[in-house]
Amino acid sequence: MNIYSIRILWGRGFTFTKVVVLSPLYLLVLLMGCSVSPPTPTHDPNAQWMPEWIHPVEYRELPNSTQVSKDFHAWRLEDSPSTWKVRCYRTALGGSSRQRSYHVQYLRGETPLGRGVTTEASFYYDDPIRGTYRMIWRLRGKHKPDFLLMTDSNRQCLLYFSGQEGVSGIPIMTILGVKGIGPNSVSWGGEPGLKER
Repeated sequence: MNIYSIRILWGRGFTFTKVVVLSPLYLLVLLMGCSVSPPTPTHDPNAQWMPEWIHPVEYRELPNSTQVSKDFHAWRLEDSPSTWKVRCYRTALGGSSRQRSYHVQYLRGETPLGRGVTTEASFYYDDPIRGTYRMIWRLRGKHKPDFLLMTDSNRQCLLYFSGQEGVSGIPIMTILGVKGIGPNSVSWGGEPGLKER
């Protein structure tokens, strides 16, 4: 909400009556909107599984686990610092024997409106050709993300490179979307390019 839209809502002047009557109403709407967590995604072949992109998006196939960090850095070097976009990888994940150390935790964080809860699910995915990745999925609120448990059928996924584990160097991939799982309540920004002009 910008200053212009606030001015439209309040009208031309800030009178005492408007402040006394409308301020608690706006505060109530703000608190209600901040406390509602998104619905837990479920299996739904018709669900909107793609994130809401804030910047333009570009897709690439997921490289080998030993090359993800270099590939992502080189990808950012292709654009100038003024070019913001989402850079995400596409791949198919599947096979229960390829998934290990599946873990769900509920993280609490301090916010201006209290202690918010975020669900984080993580696991290692051992691809027989490309290597091992650590996968992480997060969503505001308390959820039961059983849809992340692998089956024998492959599912198309969108991933974002989030860094590497310290000692092992295993790439950490954030799961942005899984085809057939929704609704997707993720809004994803981007980052600038790195090339100096």
